Amino acid sequence: MFELNHGYAYVFYPEVSENRTTAALLLDIDPIDLARGKAGSAGGSLHETVIL
Repeated sequence: MFELNHGYAYVFYPEVSENRTTAALLLDIDPIDLARGKAGSAGGSLHETVIL
């Protein structure tokens, strides 16, 4: 689990073997924080995120 500016990211490894590894990424993002811009966060607003 990794904390993001507007939520969390979870990394799962559903398949791990000697020959093959699969990774899955789940993003749990708070859309209100993302749209409004969380106070004190290093990230920008939703508008900046979409434009960049």
